Order: sequence, then C-alpha cells, then structure tokens
Amino acid sequence: MPARYAAIDAADLLFGRATTVRNGYAARETIACRLGEQDCGQTVKPYHACCPGNTECVSPGYNAFCCEPNKDCKPQLTKLPQCANPEHDMYDFGGFFCCEQGRKGYGNTDSDGDGCAAPDYELQKFDKWLTIAVPGIAITTGTSKTSAGASSATNPANTKSSSTTHTSGHASSTDASSS
Repeated sequence: MPARYAAIDAADLLFGRATTVRNGYAARETIACRLGEQDCGQTVKPYHACCPGNTECVSPGYNAFCCEPNKDCKPQLTKLPQCANPEHDMYDFGGFFCCEQGRKGYGNTDSDGDGCAAPDYELQKFDKWLTIAVPGIAITTGTSKTSAGASSATNPANTKSSSTTHTSGHASSTDASSS
C-alpha cells in the first residue's frame, strides 16, 4: 500500500473509523501511478488517473473515480464529491479531479485539459490556476511536545520555550526567549 494511503488507514484503525475502501475521485499522477495503485488510464498527457489498489476504476480516463469492487459509487459521489484519499485537494474543471496537497490544480481553457502542478510550474498559454473545491484533510500522525525553561536564582524571569509539532511528517519548531 502506498505511503500516502498507509497514514490514513493507520489513523482510521487507531480511532475506530477503519474502512477498507474509500469511494472517491482518483488522484492525478504524472507519467505513472505509484506502487500499490491501479492505473485507470491516461487523462491529458502526461497525467494518469490512479486509484488505491483495493478499489476499482470507474469511468476510466477523464475524471475517473474509485469505488468498492463490484459497486457503483457514482450516485454517492454525485451527492457528496470527495477524493479517494481524504488528504488530497479536489478541483473542478468541468469535472472533479484530485491533487496531493502541495500541488496545485490548473486547467487549460483551450484544450479543456487539467492537471496537478508542482509548486514551480509556470502556467502555459490558456492555463489558469483553479480554486480548491473541497480541501483535503491534514491527517496528524506525529506527536506534539512543549517544554518551558524553569526560573532560577540568576534568571528568575526565564521564559524560554520551545515547541515542536509534527503534522503529516513535517516538523516546525519555534523558539522564543526574553530575559
């Protein structure tokens, strides 16, 4: 199972929300799907629609979605559109598609093509940035720790503090001190 789905499955198991399949729109991957995903077919070059390995591709190609095996989840997704991976951001450009957070959806008004761009992508002729239709949910998989320095006889007003937060594998630290 790809790492991007493993965190979700682990969190769901820990919090009793485990479902083995999540119906939703496919992820857009450049060139090929990741290990453990199934390729639902090419959308617009160079993108492929990719579903988690435990789902089936429905409506392969453009705006593909992923359903439980032998089930039609289109009515559910028509009522409540969502990505197969809840961490992904959903975009709409004449149909829904999903991008990993950190990538940005764009559409081409001439070709009606769309995709998920890297942060340094430069828009081409007729391209435009899209607005997130449904934001992904950040899954917290790490720990949070805060510590504060103690007062002492030589420094009674020691207010140095340090905190580190890990969210979805990324860490940020802040230090503040005054004397």
